[in-house]
Parts: sequence; structure tokens; C-alpha cells
Amino acid sequence: MSVKGAFSFGLNLKKNVMNENSFIRFKSRIKRFEVYLDNGFTHRFITSVDKRVVMDYLNQFLNTSSPRNRNNTRTDIRTMFQLFEDEDIIPSNFVSKLKHLKAPPKRNKSYSENKLEFIYEYLKKNDPNLLLFVKFVSYNFLRPIEVCRLKVEDINFKEQTLSVKAKNKLVKEKIIPNILMEELSFLCKYNPSDFIFTPKGEPSDCEATDDNKRDYFTKKFKEVKDLFTKKAKDELKIILL
Repeated sequence: MSVKGAFSFGLNLKKNVMNENSFIRFKSRIKRFEVYLDNGFTHRFITSVDKRVVMDYLNQFLNTSSPRNRNNTRTDIRTMFQLFEDEDIIPSNFVSKLKHLKAPPKRNKSYSENKLEFIYEYLKKNDPNLLLFVKFVSYNFLRPIEVCRLKVEDINFKEQTLSVKAKNKLVKEKIIPNILMEELSFLCKYNPSDFIFTPKGEPSDCEATDDNKRDYFTKKFKEVKDLFTKKAKDELKIILL
């Protein structure tokens, strides 16, 4: 099978077994590797792509990115070549033998109590919807992308629970603490199928992907966070007056 044919075949199969957001990231990394292979492998068989070729690509990727991104790329290429092995397209998955690099996570600096109070008061006054988003993350220990998936129907007002769709499509139940539950009564007036958090600033239907919605709220919070730099501290005090 040709390089182009193998990747096309693999992506079509993976599309049927991966959730939409995971597949988008997977396809993006595989396509970048396919573009890299255009240099000399366009009309060659997939079996001509050996360990050295993949190592050179990962090393080149590492030079322009981080160990974590390199490892994620290696994982997706390994997954694709495992499919090739399972389908008897290649004799063995040599990518699985490539080392996983150490990528120590960077610890985010904690906010002081004083800064937290400023952020809380600022959001309460200027963006209560973003504040509610932050509370879902903080009080229910949810990932931002999990908050973006929440619909009105996921809130059980009687049992005071929350149904969360995890990455692997399993649904997990979480108890909503009273401090958050008291703020959710307004959701009753919306359609059960409405997403709770959308770029509109209120629950509604939304066709944007989970990743796009997460990026939207991440950008909004970053704008708020930037207000709390040392340079903007005095200006912020004026805003809150």
C-alpha cells in the first residue's frame, strides 16, 4: 500500500472509533507527518517508512516544540502504525520501540488570597458568566472542556447532581455542592438541550466544537488574568472603585 493510501485508509478507520475532538487532534498530527513524508515518499510504499524516518521527524519536531508535544506526536504515529500492523499493512509496529521523553509538567503559580479576591470581584461585576464557568471548574473539579460539554439536561435539580461526559464517552455523576447549586436555578427557563456555556454569554444551542468553546473561554480568562499583572495592579484598583 502506498504512503498516501495507507494514511487515508487508517484515518477513515480511526474516524469511526474515536470521539470527534480526539480525532481532530489525531488527524492533525498524522497529516503533518504525511506532509513531511511528501519529501521523497510520495510515490513509495508505506513499508519504506522505517524507524530512522520517524526518529528524524520526531527530532525535528522536538527542535521546534516541546517534549510533551513530541511525545503526543509519537503516540499518535504509534497508534496509526499499530493499526497498520493489525491490518497486515506493515510487518511490525517499530514506532512503539521509540522512547518516550521525560516532560516534567510546569506548575502554575498559585494566586494570593488578595489577588483571588480581586479576580472574584472583577468577574462578579464584569463577567458573571465566566465566573460561573470558573466555579464549575473549582467546585466540581472539572476540566474546562468538560464544562463546555455541559447541557441544562445534565443538571439534576432534585438529586443535586451533575452528569459529566468524559473524554472516553463515559458519563460520570458528580454531586453539586450547595454553594454552586444555589446559583443554578436560572437554568430552569432554558431548553434541556441548550449548552450552559456558549460564546453568547447564556445557555443556547451551539454548533462550535468542544475545543473551540474551550479555547474561547480560555482566552477570556487569560484577558482577565492579564489585568492582574504587576503593571496593571494600580489600574485595576481604580476599575473596582
